[in-house]
Amino acid sequence: SSDLTMAPLGGCFAQDAKVEVQGRVMPLGKVAVGDRVLAAAASGAAVESRVIFVHDHVEASPTLRISYGSEIMELTPDHLVPLVSKECGDSYCTDAKLVASKHVKVGDKLYVSSVGPREVTAVTRAHSKVRYVLTEHDTLVVNGVVASVYSTAAGSLETLPFRLFDRLFAGGLQWAPIAAAMQIILESPDRKSTRPELQSRKISRMP
Repeated sequence: SSDLTMAPLGGCFAQDAKVEVQGRVMPLGKVAVGDRVLAAAASGAAVESRVIFVHDHVEASPTLRISYGSEIMELTPDHLVPLVSKECGDSYCTDAKLVASKHVKVGDKLYVSSVGPREVTAVTRAHSKVRYVLTEHDTLVVNGVVASVYSTAAGSLETLPFRLFDRLFAGGLQWAPIAAAMQIILESPDRKSTRPELQSRKISRMP
C-alpha cells in the first residue's frame, strides 16, 4: 500500500526493540556506536558484534509487527528477514532465505536465538519511531530473532561502503560532517530513488 511504501530508506527496527549488549538487555534506541550487540557470526557462533553506525529517523514510520508466540519483532516493511528454508534447515546460515518483512506471512518460520525455529503467528501493521543500525557482522539478534541489517537484495554489498569506511576510520561514520551527510540522504523525501546510490553469509547454530 502507499502507507507501506513511505517507510524510510534503509532497513530499520523500532527504537524500543530489545537487543543484548554484552549480556544486558536494552532498547535498541539506547545502543551507541561502539557497543557490542548479540549477533550471528559467519562461523555460525553467537558473537558480540560492534555497532558501526546508527541513525534515528525523525518521523515515525510505517512498520510491521511480526509475532512468534508471545514475542514481537517490529521493523520497516523492506527490512530483510532470514526465514527457515531448505538452504539452512533448522540452523541459521548465510544462505538462509532473506524475505522483506512485508512478504512474511503466518506460518513462516524465524530463526530464534538459543531456541531454534519458531513459527510466525501474526503480522500486523503499526507506526513507530525507528532506528537504522549497522553492525560489523551485518546481523543482530532483535527480540530474540536472528535478523539481518539489510533493506535490499544487494545484501552485504549494501553495507560494504559503510564497513570499508569504518575499517579505515573506526567510528568515523558518526563524525559530524559524515553524520550530517547521512542525515540528508536517509531523511530525503526522494529516498526511494536514492536507494541504489547506497548499494555501490554460513551461520549455523546459535547457542
